[in-house]
Amino acid sequence: MQHSEFTPEKANKGVSARVMARVGSILHIGLKTPLDVVRVSREGIVTSAVDLLVDQGFNRRDLDWIIPLRTLTHRREKGQKLTTDETERWLRAAKISALAQEVLGADKAMAWLNKPRKVFDGLSAMELIKTEPGASLVEETLIQLDEGYF
Repeated sequence: MQHSEFTPEKANKGVSARVMARVGSILHIGLKTPLDVVRVSREGIVTSAVDLLVDQGFNRRDLDWIIPLRTLTHRREKGQKLTTDETERWLRAAKISALAQEVLGADKAMAWLNKPRKVFDGLSAMELIKTEPGASLVEETLIQLDEGYF
């Protein structure tokens, strides 16, 4: 029996919808379409969203790639939102976390994300998601796990 080759187009659309809904629930907003994500990215999100990632299991010092602590403190004092770039990085982290929870379960997701993996050349998924290409690789790997390719 031959397995068909993995392609992103074959990714489980149900998982994508649940991931988007999970990210929206973290922010307490509705995210139903990619345009909703674009809108949120452009508007920026509140600085307390960083704390919500910590509540999801992220280590605060590991989130400096989203926004440095000093900048975050300054924004909080001024009541400012995250910039578009910071919001996009936050959304990337939240999306990967939500996908890992969907595929692996909430109890195993953070451990999987933090463990160095051979498939990632000895790096952890958490290290890879700091860049968009790295996040795409982690996302593809999680989808392949979900589809039974590993």
